[in-house]
Amino acid sequence: MAGDRPDPTASPETLGGTSVTLDLEVDDVDGAVERAVAAGATLIRPPDHPDSGVRAGKIRDPFGHVWLITRIIDDRGDCPT
Repeated sequence: MAGDRPDPTASPETLGGTSVTLDLEVDDVDGAVERAVAAGATLIRPPDHPDSGVRAGKIRDPFGHVWLITRIIDDRGDCPT
């Protein structure tokens, strides 16, 4: 028999945090992060273009979910902003 289980509809905020990051690939990382912050998300890391070949920014939505907003850069290394 299983022990106590949290409410499956509970948000990370009500559970004290999250252990996962949701990865969402979009065409416009900067625009998506900007719109999310304008809608109430908290900016964790602004969009950047590290040597990994992926442009990415990280936010926490108002419910406590953490999102990595990404765009894979083409083979030439071009990164439209």
